[in-house]
Amino acid sequence: MSEHDPLQTRLVELGLEVPDVSALHEGGNPADFGKYGRFLGKLYANENGVPQPPTEAQLNEAAHEFGGPTIKKLYSYIGGLTVLNDLAGIVTVAVAAQWDEDKLLENGRWFSHMLGSPESPKRISQGDLHEGSSLFISPSLSRIERAFGNLTTYNDRLGFVTDVTMKRWTDQDWIDNGTWLSHSAGSPRRPRKLSADELRQGASASISPPISRIYKRYLNHETHHPRCNNWYPRSTLV
Repeated sequence: MSEHDPLQTRLVELGLEVPDVSALHEGGNPADFGKYGRFLGKLYANENGVPQPPTEAQLNEAAHEFGGPTIKKLYSYIGGLTVLNDLAGIVTVAVAAQWDEDKLLENGRWFSHMLGSPESPKRISQGDLHEGSSLFISPSLSRIERAFGNLTTYNDRLGFVTDVTMKRWTDQDWIDNGTWLSHSAGSPRRPRKLSADELRQGASASISPPISRIYKRYLNHETHHPRCNNWYPRSTLV
């Protein structure tokens, strides 16, 4: 192994350490392969530093340099590059194609937390999916549309309040959302009425309906929906 070897030079430049590859040849667990896959992704990152899914040629190159599995051995160990990328969290087209709805939603919840925060996740847009798929951290928009029909339904399944959500909501669902908002604004023991600004903020974050929809639905709520007076007071909607 030459000190001028390109891969060795790149290791030093990136500050990477080669993971223990011996476990991979001894029936390594998924975590071992995931760690090796992430190492390869960083080693072969593009010029902007974005980790890339390794090719078969790169896998063989790394096998020669670091003693990891060749592509032939990888197929016999775990089933190939797609499995390695999946374990490493590198979301390629092939990886996303194999995911079922539960796995797509699991990734979507993580992605929405990354875009916002665990406490305040962000509704996922087309632009977010375009960028996320280019970074290999989310499926593409086309994959989401094939699985869920459209982006609105996908966000609805992720727990955001969309037009699809409001169409399927029963009266009790509207009440439950308002109750949850009032508890968030106050506390479960001391909920409080929501201001118009708070309702607008909730709609902006896609955690509650637009204030206009609430107003339209509960314009005469004191007669038809007396419980809503605690959560959607008419005076805040005018």
